Amino acid sequence: MGPGLAQLIYSAGMDFSARPDRAVPAHTVFECLGRVEFQGTAYLGYRARLDGAIAVAVPSTPLSETKQQEFLRKLQEMPQEWRTVFIDPQSTLPAHDLVAQENQLDSPRDKVHYTYPNSIKIEPPVWQGNRVK
Repeated sequence: MGPGLAQLIYSAGMDFSARPDRAVPAHTVFECLGRVEFQGTAYLGYRARLDGAIAVAVPSTPLSETKQQEFLRKLQEMPQEWRTVFIDPQSTLPAHDLVAQENQLDSPRDKVHYTYPNSIKIEPPVWQGNRVK
């Protein structure tokens, strides 16, 4: 399964109104990690680089050229975070969604673990009176 699976799952009909920070921008490209073992279970792994946004308060006096360069250097040294999604290979449903630095999946900054009931059963409607043919 290619990286399109993650885009499909995360762009089709998922309601992010309760957690808008979980929404995936349309231009996000997920890289396929293949089979990944996470917490003792094998999943299909996908990850996307998170482009961070930083809010900066504008000082009343402009920063010197030296201070600006120091600020930009510190921004570039900040650790890169990744959005990593683990998909259950049998159901193709998301199982874990993590935001963490590379190789730091055991201590993510943010995580969601999805579970689904095993006993969902869809039955035809029961009509009162006449049967529909």
